[in-house]
Amino acid sequence: MAVDFGGECSIVLDSSAVINLNATERATEILGAFSNKMIVTEIVFDELEQDEMYGYDDGSKLRILLDKEFVELVRLSGEQLLIYRGLVAGNARQSLADGEASTIAYAVVHDAVAVIDDRKASKLCARQFTNLRVLTTIELLLHKIVQSHLGHQDWEEAIYLALRAAKMYVPPELVSTVVSLIGIAKAADRTSLPRHARMNP
Repeated sequence: MAVDFGGECSIVLDSSAVINLNATERATEILGAFSNKMIVTEIVFDELEQDEMYGYDDGSKLRILLDKEFVELVRLSGEQLLIYRGLVAGNARQSLADGEASTIAYAVVHDAVAVIDDRKASKLCARQFTNLRVLTTIELLLHKIVQSHLGHQDWEEAIYLALRAAKMYVPPELVSTVVSLIGIAKAADRTSLPRHARMNP
């Protein structure tokens, strides 16, 4: 299950986390279950707005979350900008995308939790920012607070929808937990899960 990160720290959501939360169709309830302040950088917001040109609506859904104050929008400055620029510099193998880099930069400076699904970004954090707490979206969704707030049936459905609609990434160590939760029948057609997890035993 998810890491117990406490209620005092802020949680910074990368683009993938916002997309996954929107896909659950219960984003306001999930975010509202936490006492933590939920943060999105302006760079992540801009990324999602630009995606609207390709028919995606996560930018407009994020605007609703911002308007209802479930999420706070922040702009990078000072040390955050320096870290961000360092993370996006270099070739594709060495650098991160803008949204991930901005999420990490803010979280590092503010001792916040970064919610990132990109494996390269997570590995970089493990090497370069050893004190940074990094979660995947599924770890956030598996938190006991979310289960308690939604109730078991709606909690299970929210996770399934994130897998179905957003192809949410699930780390290998959590695959069996997710399959046990949603059931083998629902897992069978979720291409975001490994092939072995989608096969009947």
